[in-house]
Amino acid sequence: MSNNIISVNNLSVWYDNNQALENISFNVKELDFLGVIGPNGGGKTTLIKSILGLIKPQKGEIIINTPAKKRTTLGYVPQVINLDKKFPISVLEVVLMGLTPSSFIPFFKYNSTHYKIAEKYIELVGLSPLKKRQISELSGGEFQKMLIARALSTDPQIIFLDEPTANVDTKSRDAIFDILKELNKSKTIVMVTHDTIAVSSYIKTLACLNRTLVYHGDSEISLDVSKSLYGCHIDLIAHGVPHRVLKDHN
Repeated sequence: MSNNIISVNNLSVWYDNNQALENISFNVKELDFLGVIGPNGGGKTTLIKSILGLIKPQKGEIIINTPAKKRTTLGYVPQVINLDKKFPISVLEVVLMGLTPSSFIPFFKYNSTHYKIAEKYIELVGLSPLKKRQISELSGGEFQKMLIARALSTDPQIIFLDEPTANVDTKSRDAIFDILKELNKSKTIVMVTHDTIAVSSYIKTLACLNRTLVYHGDSEISLDVSKSLYGCHIDLIAHGVPHRVLKDHN
């Protein structure tokens, strides 16, 4: 019996007359930690937004394989969020937003259960002392942890993250990856990243995108694959693919 939790079959996406993804097919196994890498404009964010249902593909299908008698929920930590950091709102209030019903309910109020759930995930990401702090006072790493807590508030089986460690310091980056590593014991993770530490130390499987799927497999990719992604061998480190996971198979 297959343990694929996501199946992407012949996926193609266009923006106006520009093709962002061309005939992409791959599977994600349950409890995988998939890293999606590739050059800027290679279709990485488009891919995860398509899986999440935020973009409608022009061709192909995406299947989320729900376990029997379970409702599969998806969590998402976007790279860019529509949240003004100067807006007067606390960490706890942002995480509670993840529990807001998708259908409009006038004058919806959070109850004690909602608060317990939000506080549970705030504690999980290590922000309990900051739960009442205004988001304008958070560091970059603290802000990302808050967004992870919000994504976790619905207890999703699959978590999607788009560059979760961009523009954070080394200590915060390591803390975020440690959180994700622990979460991966019970949840499937799909992460877009340029972070060399993630590629070499944390993820289990790579999907290498440059509009087409150049490679899908374990974290050792050949120099030929890297050339297909970036057009050269010499700039690999600068583009986020660590030298130590590259292997010349020739």
